[in-house]
Order: sequence, then C-alpha cells, then structure tokens
Amino acid sequence: MHQPEVELQQPAGYIITRLVQLLTSSRVTPRAMVAALRALGTLCVGLGYAPRLANQRTVADAGGLERLLELSRRNETADDDDEMALVRVEASLTCALVQIGIRNILEEIHFTSFI
Repeated sequence: MHQPEVELQQPAGYIITRLVQLLTSSRVTPRAMVAALRALGTLCVGLGYAPRLANQRTVADAGGLERLLELSRRNETADDDDEMALVRVEASLTCALVQIGIRNILEEIHFTSFI
C-alpha cells in the first residue's frame, strides 16, 4: 500500500530545499537547472504518479512553486537557445508534478497572480 506522507524523510526535505535554492541562483547553468528540475519532479511523485504530499508541500514552502512558474513563463527571445527552451518545458512539467493531488495549493500560498 502506498503511503505518500511517510515518504518524506529528513534528508529529502533538506535536498528539496537545496534544489529550490539552486533554481534561484543566478550562476546556475541551464543544464544544472534541468537536472534540478527533474530531481524535484521525481521527489514529488511516486510509482504511477502517486503524489508525495509531504515532499510537494516542502517544495511549496521553500518557494519552489513561484520559481517554477517564473521559469516556465520566461519569454522567448531571439537569443534563446535550446537549453533555455528545455528549462521552460521541464519547469512546466515539474510544476505539474508538484501540484498533483493537491487542491488549491497556489491559493494556499497566496500566489494568485499566475492563476
């Protein structure tokens, strides 16, 4: 039986917080950003995309949803390359994985400007 609340262990919470911090760094490369996004998405869902609610909540509490939305909405420019396009796609996917199974999480964190 899948128990999503039990899946957050102390190291996972620390890792999630550090990954969100990495996404907010101005010195991170697009490739590192994609790796961090994929790791966050993996931590937020289990087998069959079952939500890991505690992990999802940790991402939201760390400010991850805001950053994911910013990254996914970044405007394309003439100088845009394939790596930044991949960052936008991965940020959108990760944002969806963070929200699977949680109703109104954006409203709960008072981040309604993107809704």
